[in-house]
Amino acid sequence: MPLQESGSSLATVLYILVPLLLLLGTVLYLCWRVLVHQRKSLLAAEVNLHQQEIRSASLVFQLREATRKYKELQERLNSLQLQNHKDPNGPARDAGGLPEDQG
Repeated sequence: MPLQESGSSLATVLYILVPLLLLLGTVLYLCWRVLVHQRKSLLAAEVNLHQQEIRSASLVFQLREATRKYKELQERLNSLQLQNHKDPNGPARDAGGLPEDQG
């Protein structure tokens, strides 16, 4: 009789253990899928971040170039204004100033 009891207790353990193992496997699989999805999202965000950094560096370069050009033009304007102030009829008007009918 003890053999029959151990057989039924083994069947009971298997009836409990198999669904628990299936449930655990399902939970682990779902967690793995979530991690894969998060990894893909992080990679996409990283690519986006690198693109924004490149765009930002490009804009900083353009800003520096525009600032340099502005300073050069400002110096040229100051020089022409100084020449015009010293000699109102001098070469300042010929060097790119306004025509006489608009000035």
